[in-house]
Amino acid sequence: GQGVARHAAYMPEIEELDDNEIADVESDDDLSGYDDSDAESIQSTVTTAKTQKSPHDIKFTKVTLTEEDMNISSEEDRPDLPKPLRKKKKPLDSDMTKCFFLKAEDVGGIYDCSNGKKHARKKLLKNGHGFMNPQPGWELELKYVAKLAYGGPTLDATYEHTPRNFKLGEGIFCEGIETILGTMLEGEHVIAQVRPPLAYGRGGNKELGVPPLTTVEYDMTLVTVTEITVWPDGKIKRRCIERSYWAGTVDKGADVTAEWSGVVLSTGHQIEERRVRFIAGDDAMPPFWDKAVRGFMGEGEIAELTLHPDMAFGEKGDPKLGIPPNAELFLTVKVLNWISIEDISPKRNGIAIKRTLSRGKNSEPPYPEYEVTIKYDIYS
Repeated sequence: GQGVARHAAYMPEIEELDDNEIADVESDDDLSGYDDSDAESIQSTVTTAKTQKSPHDIKFTKVTLTEEDMNISSEEDRPDLPKPLRKKKKPLDSDMTKCFFLKAEDVGGIYDCSNGKKHARKKLLKNGHGFMNPQPGWELELKYVAKLAYGGPTLDATYEHTPRNFKLGEGIFCEGIETILGTMLEGEHVIAQVRPPLAYGRGGNKELGVPPLTTVEYDMTLVTVTEITVWPDGKIKRRCIERSYWAGTVDKGADVTAEWSGVVLSTGHQIEERRVRFIAGDDAMPPFWDKAVRGFMGEGEIAELTLHPDMAFGEKGDPKLGIPPNAELFLTVKVLNWISIEDISPKRNGIAIKRTLSRGKNSEPPYPEYEVTIKYDIYS
C-alpha cells in the first residue's frame, strides 16, 4: 500500500512478509476479533521493521492499520460494522499499572502505556524519584530529542541539553507522548515510541516532518515536575515549589507554624517574610490559610499562592502590612511544622486531648496484648 511505500523512503530495513510471517501476525493480539475477510482487507498494510542493534532500540515487529486509523471510535459511530470490528473496552492492563512507578530494578524493561494496545511504549533507561506523576495543567521541564523510529532522521534536537518548559495538556506533543509523560516521575529517562494512532495518524505532520502513518521516537528526560492546582471558583491558584515527603497534611484544629511573604499585585508593594502560628480552621485568619493550606500542605512544603481578595484580606485589607482593600496577592508560604490536636475522649467533650508533638515512623498503632515501652511526664 501507499503507507508502506512512504515508510520505505526512510526505513530501508523494511521487508515484505512471506506467507508464514503473515500467518503469524494474523494470530497476534492486534488482529484478534477480525474474521478472514477483514484480515484480507488489511493484509497488504502489514510490514515488519528490523531494527538496528543498539542498547536503546525498541523491538517493534509490525505496523498495522488499527481501528483508530479506520476512524472507528465507538459502536455508536459505526453501527453498520460487524461486531469483531467494533471497539472493545479493556480493563487496565497490568503492564500499564506498573509503568507509573518504575524502580531501579526495572531499568532496561519496555512498558506499554496505552493499556495493552502497544501504541505508546517506553523503555526505561533511568528510574525517577518521588511519587507524583504529572497531571494536566502541571508545569514540566523536559529534555528530549525527537526522531522518526527505526533509524529515521532527527526531527527536533533543540531541547537535547536545555530543558523545555511547558504545561502538560497544552497540545505541544502528540497524544502518545503526553500519555507517556503522565506515567513518568521526576528524573526519569526513557526512550518513548509512539505508533501512528497516538502520533500523527494518516495525516502526518508536515511542520515537524512526520510522514503519514509513521512511528515516532523520543529520547526524553523529565527534569522537574511542578504541581499546579486551581480552585474551581478560580480564586486560588497554588503552585507547589517544594513538596513534603512526610505522610499527611495539616489537619483541622492542628497547631501550625508557617512562614510567608508576598507582593500586592496592583501596587508592587513587598510584604516582608514573617512567621505566624495559628490553629487550622480559625475563622479569625485570612481564608487562604484554611482553603489552601489545611488538607493540602505538609510539613516542610513550600507553595506559591495567587489569591483573589476574597481569599486574602478582603474589603478591609491590612494597613499594618501595607495591603489595601480588595487587593489581589501573590504569596510564598512554607509550613514549618504542625502539631495534630485531637479530642480522644469517648464523648468528644474535650476532657481528653491528644497533641502529637512528633509523628512516629510506623503507621501501625499498638493493639490489645501488644508489648509496648513508653516514656512520659505528668504535669499538674
